[in-house]
Amino acid sequence: MQSTSIEVEFRKNGFPLSDLQIDQFSFYLEQLKTWNNYINLTSIDDDLGIIHKHFLDSLKLLKFIELPLACRLIDIGSGAGFPGLPLKIYQPSTNLLLVESVSKKASFLQFVLAQFRQTAPHGFGQFEVLANRAETLAAQEKYLAYVPADVVVTRYVADISDSATYCLPLLQPNGTWYAYKSGPTKLVEKEIDSAQSVLSQLGAEVVDIYEENLIAIKRGQ
Repeated sequence: MQSTSIEVEFRKNGFPLSDLQIDQFSFYLEQLKTWNNYINLTSIDDDLGIIHKHFLDSLKLLKFIELPLACRLIDIGSGAGFPGLPLKIYQPSTNLLLVESVSKKASFLQFVLAQFRQTAPHGFGQFEVLANRAETLAAQEKYLAYVPADVVVTRYVADISDSATYCLPLLQPNGTWYAYKSGPTKLVEKEIDSAQSVLSQLGAEVVDIYEENLIAIKRGQ
């Protein structure tokens, strides 16, 4: 029933899945619920809620842009893997770095990704989990395959003005940071206005505001 629900709900929302992707999202959902009994990963614990409010919400970026092949993508403050891991499942060529400072959450991400690596017939491509703060990333040679990134994503984390200082330096010139925001549109617009000075100092600007409060911020050359 769960696999059927995943396949149906994704297809209804414009994201058809292969059999492997259905299995991966099903495993992810089950492990999310199991680990959530021991560590605080999500307040949403029903299948349809997880499918819509986490999986499909993570993929909404793909309604507006097309990630390049072998895109270097860094998800900062990944938590339970959103939005980076659903994006990686849907586009396996993505070179994914999940950055999560809470060690128990990072352990969950490492477990799920290790299972995908073992069970995917052609592997699961390049990925890493950094169990540390994003500010430490640039100094670690281990992660040079991901930095500078083509894309940085954040989902419902700090204000743009606060997170800009560690998101934007990780991007290559003309790279884009996609900030998933929540709340009333007027408050999101106010947050953007308050961040303009910081963005300008860092050589970046807001280039698009998509539906559902998804903000595109491009780093300059």
